[in-house]
Amino acid sequence: MFFLQTGSYLFTGIDAAERPLFFFINKGLANNFFDKVMPFVRESNLWVPLYLFMLVFILVNFGKKGWPWILFAICTAAACDLASSRLI
Repeated sequence: MFFLQTGSYLFTGIDAAERPLFFFINKGLANNFFDKVMPFVRESNLWVPLYLFMLVFILVNFGKKGWPWILFAICTAAACDLASSRLI
């Protein structure tokens, strides 16, 4: 019971500390340029040509030595996706 009360007090303190920071970032640092650009940058299909270019660039310049780097990049992206969706 004590832990539950302490935990709720802790989250209330964190919430009170984060609220001004949240409003500062979302209202104080907002600008019209990023409001128009960011919806396009978030689109996953926009980045496919860059990923294909990087894949071809690595394979052309490094040949078989580039495959471990490509595998490492894929595993890193998968681990970050899992961490961000399940742990956080």
